[in-house]
Amino acid sequence: MDFKRTLLAAALPFAFSLSSAAQALEIKFADIHPAGYPTVVAEEQLGKTLVADSNGALTFKMFAGGVLGS
Repeated sequence: MDFKRTLLAAALPFAFSLSSAAQALEIKFADIHPAGYPTVVAEEQLGKTLVADSNGALTFKMFAGGVLGS
C-alpha cells in the first residue's frame, strides 16, 4: 500500500506536465524602437512567419516602443 502511494505521488507531477505540453509556446519580442521602425517591422514579419510555419505550436507577441521598460 505504501509503495502505491509513493508511486502515485511521484507520477502526479509528471501527469500534470504532460497536460501542459499541449499548449502553444509563446514567443515575445521587445524592442526600444517605435512601431513601424524597420527592425520592428522585420521582427513582426518573423513572428508571423513562425506562427504560420508552426501550425499553431507557437504564438507571437511584439512589444514595441519600450513598453516593457528597461
